[in-house]
Amino acid sequence: MANLTITIENSVLSEGQKVAHDRDTTVSQMVREYLSSTVSEASERKAAIERLLSRRYPLKEIDWKRSDLYER
Repeated sequence: MANLTITIENSVLSEGQKVAHDRDTTVSQMVREYLSSTVSEASERKAAIERLLSRRYPLKEIDWKRSDLYER
């Protein structure tokens, strides 16, 4: 496991420590879970987009003119 150093406001860290204590965890664990969740969501989103794009019908060459759509 790699180490990560971040810079945050003291007040944010203090509140984060209180939240972590209330949840019976650590700030480090909360950050790990947040990053894991974010990466997982991004990966799932990318896979969903790839599935959607793979289902697209190939575009055909347009062989008509706009004026063909209207009766004169």
